Amino acid sequence: MSFMKDKGLADLSLKKEVNSPLQKKMFFDILRIRRIEEEISRQYSDQEMRCPVHLSIGQEAIGVGVSANLKPGDYVMSGHRSHAHYLACGGNLDKFIAELYGKETGCTNGLGGSMHLIDKSAGFLGSVPIIGSTISIATGLAFETKRRKKSNVTVVYFGDSATEEGVFYESLNFAKSLNLPILYVCENNEMSVETPFSKRRHQQQKIVDIANSFNIESLCSDGQICEGVYGNAKYLIEGIRCGEGPKFIELMTTKLVEHCGPKIIGMESEGVCDPLTYYKEKLLNDKIIIQKDIDVYEMDIQEEIKKAFDKAKKAKFPSRDKLKANIFYKGEK
Repeated sequence: MSFMKDKGLADLSLKKEVNSPLQKKMFFDILRIRRIEEEISRQYSDQEMRCPVHLSIGQEAIGVGVSANLKPGDYVMSGHRSHAHYLACGGNLDKFIAELYGKETGCTNGLGGSMHLIDKSAGFLGSVPIIGSTISIATGLAFETKRRKKSNVTVVYFGDSATEEGVFYESLNFAKSLNLPILYVCENNEMSVETPFSKRRHQQQKIVDIANSFNIESLCSDGQICEGVYGNAKYLIEGIRCGEGPKFIELMTTKLVEHCGPKIIGMESEGVCDPLTYYKEKLLNDKIIIQKDIDVYEMDIQEEIKKAFDKAKKAKFPSRDKLKANIFYKGEK
């Protein structure tokens, strides 16, 4: 896996924040997401979770770096691999874990599972497993916010394979034509299930060029370096807030887990930069954090995770009436 270098925007955006709490927070968020998904991986074999899982291990820096630029009132949508996006923008952990177990305390009352997460209070308006489907939904959301003259920015995450769906092209055209306030975030891990990017597209073709062809300002950079993601997303989101219309960013990344399921492939693959290890070493070397900080983070995270799993296992399953709700039209009363 080869990654493109950032265009220097990250360094500019963080120059005045070298010792700021922002870097600690982004590291903490990456660490927290990693530990949550590792625990999901460990407990999945108990066969108590009621859905397939698509883990984000190896891709956490993207959701964290982008979300660090969002404000209350902004919106986020995602696809099937949405855990990191949900958690990075503040999605409720207890409801997330309960949803995996199919419990009524889950974020969709146990009816949706891993690929149907939602937390309106955090601005996370949903994830859908059908490839590319949330691209058009998020574009419609951006259209509505502009129609109502709101200042909200919409962010939508999708993988490289979603750019092979017609809805991707239609949405970009619609967004540019109406100058919509939306950031399209492509997480390019160069795999569509088990089919590599090289076998799906011409070797010289770049996804970022597709967005450029619609005259949408676009960037392509390394998605494993959190500060790089933050800086580039900051530059694009600020432009959107200034009324410049839609923006696009392609972030080169890799998932360190199998396509679907709990199996972790490993962190030692040649050429792979683990975003957690990289950021930990950087902040330690720069003396932004010390090992004691990390130890405290780890204890707090493990306690939070244990409580979430304990609550989920003790919670009740949805009643029969709730399982049947909103399926059939009952007619007007």
